[in-house]
Amino acid sequence: MVVVWILLGIVALFWLLLTTPVRIFLTYDKDLHYKLKYGPFSLYDSAKPSKPKKKKNAPASKGKSASKKKSSTTKILLDFLGLTEISSIANFKYSVKKCGIVGTLQAVGAAVGRLYSATSGLIRKGRFKKFDLKIVVGDTDSGDAALLYGQVCAIAFPLFSFLEKAMRFKEQKVDIRCDYELEETSAFFRGRLDYRPWHFLCFFWRLFINYLKTKKENLYE
Repeated sequence: MVVVWILLGIVALFWLLLTTPVRIFLTYDKDLHYKLKYGPFSLYDSAKPSKPKKKKNAPASKGKSASKKKSSTTKILLDFLGLTEISSIANFKYSVKKCGIVGTLQAVGAAVGRLYSATSGLIRKGRFKKFDLKIVVGDTDSGDAALLYGQVCAIAFPLFSFLEKAMRFKEQKVDIRCDYELEETSAFFRGRLDYRPWHFLCFFWRLFINYLKTKKENLYE
């Protein structure tokens, strides 16, 4: 009976960790600030100044090894994303020699399509608990202000319409207007975007499955 209670406790702990919301706070008022919180814990705050790192005079050999390490990390990342054909110059040359430039571009396009599908699925899981956008268009010349207002509306409203289709909103407020008494345009945004950890877990799991499929296809080839 004790074992059952321990197992139930572990399941409850995992359930709590996977359902505790990850909240992204975005604020723009002349400068962009963002904050990342997991439950009650603050993970990152762009408003807080980062601690300066002490610079050390590293030898030239260490610099070369650091650049090699960075390039190998990039290769691993591109491989994981399914972009093996362009993960390195050698892979790109081999792919062009084997499949031709058209075949290589088709393979890269298919990989980008799979990546876009997985990313769009993650974006759709997000929910804006708060979306408050205010733009007041102004200019020294009233004619230029009217023209700028039309340009801002032509960009902002289609973009917001796309976001409405791609994501969920609980509270939304969009206020775009023209004030001929202002000499310059001002913009303000405040938003809160919520995710669940299991959304990211499913996203990376999908990328991992695509990675295994790509490796399997390369083995058979």
